Amino acid sequence: MHDAGQSIRTNANNLGISTRTVLRAEDTDWYGNLARGRPPRCTIPAQRRDILQAAEPDPQTNAVAIRESFYLDVSERTVRRVLHEAGVHQQHHQTPANKEFLTDQHREGRLRFAQQYVDKPEEFGKRVIWTDEKTFSSSCHGWRHCWRKNDTRAEDTDWYGNLARGRPPRCTIPAQRRDILQAAEADPQTNAVAIRESFHLDVSERTVRRVLHEAGVHQQHHQTPANKEFLTDQHREGRLRFAQQYVDKPEEFWKEVIWTDEKTFSSSCHGWRHCWRKNDTR
Repeated sequence: MHDAGQSIRTNANNLGISTRTVLRAEDTDWYGNLARGRPPRCTIPAQRRDILQAAEPDPQTNAVAIRESFYLDVSERTVRRVLHEAGVHQQHHQTPANKEFLTDQHREGRLRFAQQYVDKPEEFGKRVIWTDEKTFSSSCHGWRHCWRKNDTRAEDTDWYGNLARGRPPRCTIPAQRRDILQAAEADPQTNAVAIRESFHLDVSERTVRRVLHEAGVHQQHHQTPANKEFLTDQHREGRLRFAQQYVDKPEEFWKEVIWTDEKTFSSSCHGWRHCWRKNDTR
């Protein structure tokens, strides 16, 4: 097109490119096809080794913790990129393997189970479907991830560990828990808010209820206070007169009588008034 006498602007419009690109092509006769470079790295080799070594002993760490532990002046994305380049990944499906906690009771139970079939004949074993025992749970522990290479999920370093599960620190001290229990025993019809305010506890009502539940003290809708009927002296005299009417009745008379136990408790509900108590103590 240039040889045909067209201007730089006309060539640029026909090709859909800038005039500067057309001018450069006319000057060199070659647009160039060089490999693109990359910006200089933000980390030196020693820092990259530190990042990898930090992820190996503690696979459940994160990019922020690694960056702060070495005082690196880089972004979390740079830390993750260094790990990815080394083949160490942290993905949603790479949650830590959870090895089940096996106690001595579990082992004894498995031994007893095996001993039940030790003398079974060969024909019995042919009808059994054999499967490998699975001691890893695939359940997710929230969004807790770990850094590891592919196909290394079952290695020892990536386990949560064969340990009993922990719990977060308690919001109450033993003395406060004793006060909560004593308050519920002294006044079973109190509530969690009143207990919390009476001792000026800096905890939620849910924490107060949890302390009571752990001690076996519950407050449920069906646990309304039992209502014992009020019996006066007139009631007792009337019952005595009623019994005296039948004291001399013959045996044949009593064979036709339907006997029922006397009920002195009413199950009627007092609105939504509940009480704290242990099970089976109504």
